[in-house]
Amino acid sequence: MATVGIAYRRAWLAVGVGILWLLLGAWHGHVSRAAARVTEFVAFWDAPRVIVRWTTEAEPDTLGFRLLRREQGAASYQEVYYISAQGDSNRGARYTYEDTALRAGATYEYLLLVLDIAGQETPYGPVTVTVPAATPTPTFTPTWTPILAPTNTPTWTPTRPWLPTVTPTPVQTPTWTPTPTVTPTPT
Repeated sequence: MATVGIAYRRAWLAVGVGILWLLLGAWHGHVSRAAARVTEFVAFWDAPRVIVRWTTEAEPDTLGFRLLRREQGAASYQEVYYISAQGDSNRGARYTYEDTALRAGATYEYLLLVLDIAGQETPYGPVTVTVPAATPTPTFTPTWTPILAPTNTPTWTPTRPWLPTVTPTPVQTPTWTPTPTVTPTPT
């Protein structure tokens, strides 16, 4: 009976120490918290590239971010970008990636993975972007057009002596030039 009492006390002591460890660990920041919380994750076409942007609220215990891409219909994603966390446990950050290795007319999916200190990855997305099909670029094609050279062959121009010739006469418009006026000052 004495051994049951000792085991019971040890169990309660272990629970008490565990609770104390959790309280002190949380106080000193040793207890692992959730990784970064992504508040925005978007991708859009901005010729000639796709811009992928994400924003975090705070980044406690976050090592970094992996951005993966795959062409729609492909079996697996490929990592196209990795960046270490720029924020901390109190503040987040804004991240931007410009993807230029794209095929015209293709649709791409982007997946964001948040990597925490415990090695866990939290996925966000995917977001989808379609790259427009290539439009033909206008090209300059010179063409030859014959130009007729002037000749010295006289051309007849009829004259009309019966019509009076009107010569305009210039009209002069008056111009106004301001002149200063002197106002006598009383003394």
